[in-house]
Amino acid sequence: MKKIFAFILCIVMIAAASSCSSKKSVSTSKANSATSQSANKGAGVESKLASDVAKTEADSDAKDSAPKPEMISDSRKVIYNASITFDVRDLNKTYDSIISKAGEMGGFVSHSSIGGNSSTIVVRIPSSQMEYFMKYIDTLGGQNKESSIDTEDVTGKYYDAQSNLRNLKAQEEQYLAILKKANTIEEIMKVQNEIYRVREEIETLQGRINMWDNLIDLCTITIRINKIVDIKTKDVGISYITWAEFTKAMSNGFKSTLNFIIRLISNLSILLVSIIPLLPFIGAAVWLFLKYKNKINIIKRK
Repeated sequence: MKKIFAFILCIVMIAAASSCSSKKSVSTSKANSATSQSANKGAGVESKLASDVAKTEADSDAKDSAPKPEMISDSRKVIYNASITFDVRDLNKTYDSIISKAGEMGGFVSHSSIGGNSSTIVVRIPSSQMEYFMKYIDTLGGQNKESSIDTEDVTGKYYDAQSNLRNLKAQEEQYLAILKKANTIEEIMKVQNEIYRVREEIETLQGRINMWDNLIDLCTITIRINKIVDIKTKDVGISYITWAEFTKAMSNGFKSTLNFIIRLISNLSILLVSIIPLLPFIGAAVWLFLKYKNKINIIKRK
């Protein structure tokens, strides 16, 4: 009986000692935790800010790399460009008619020129009206007609740009939310730089999409018109000359020849009279030349 009582007493003492040790450990752990939280409070804000920026970029990258749904045929984005060349007789009438028709179909003339025997017109009309406009050109009765249609399918590029644009706008909103949490100037500057970069990419993509929308909604048709020039010819008949006309022509020819001879003799006479004062000088020059020539010959013989 005494042994059992002693055994129970030992168990109670061991339990009491364990309880005291546990309370002391808990108290020490709480004190250390409070000290650690106080020391790391400042670093936690900056770490959280960097974490938010990294998370924003990671979310954007994940959206960019996410698989995109397949495009259906009704939503294809195609740019149409057409070129037509033909000849007409009434250039001005055809020119005015084409410009008027472009306006009736909801389009406009982006360039036009006319001069001489040719003209060029560049019209922008709704793509849905292109086929009707081409048929209208056929009704103008042009000759030597040549036409071509070029297409550019930008469906993939268009929807990729739209997807990227949505992601960039979402990224911009996240950066604006992070900016509100920034506490220091360094943090504010860092987030603002990211916002400026994202907005620049948004403007670039939006401008590209707007350009595609314009080219897709309105097709471009270039019309070159040449005027048909008629070659005018005259009938040439056989003309006859009478005997009186023949003798008169002979007489005039003889007189013209005689006048030429007379004028030639007169001019020669005038020339000879004009050089008389120069004859002494000419004679002296000839005499000196002959004398010099004779002297040279004598020297060569020796």
